[in-house]
Amino acid sequence: MDNGAQYSESLARLRTRTIEQCLEAQRRTGRRLVFALDTALSLQGIELPRYRRGGLLADTLHAVIESNGVRTILQGICFVLWSGPQTHMPIHHGRLRCTDSVTTWAMHANRLEDEELVVLGDSMMRRDGHMKRPHWRSFGYMSIACPICPTIQAPTDYVR
Repeated sequence: MDNGAQYSESLARLRTRTIEQCLEAQRRTGRRLVFALDTALSLQGIELPRYRRGGLLADTLHAVIESNGVRTILQGICFVLWSGPQTHMPIHHGRLRCTDSVTTWAMHANRLEDEELVVLGDSMMRRDGHMKRPHWRSFGYMSIACPICPTIQAPTDYVR
């Protein structure tokens, strides 16, 4: 088995393990969780980025909330406040929900170095073919629509 096949197998194992963890977390709450950040990447089979300064908490699931008023305490879940534009997608036969790849990319904008953000976008556009891939223009549209992400600069060729 070559390194590419081993890496794909490793991503598949991570996806399976993350699905199991998310299903278990979903069973522990009456709320519909929307998973985000690394959790969303793992659920979609996308390579995880390299973080600066230690990055996100390992072995912690991340779920997005739109306001502090809906924050709750749920062991093993880190709730992330995000008031920017977001799109959710069903995972695992509709039993789970996560932020789509473009929303997840925007959420990473203030957590990653610029170069790693580009690598993450590239990873999203070339992931498994059975899942919907974002078009490169989607990233530009998100950068225009997301004024709370100061590190994302909208290229002028996206604006019409």
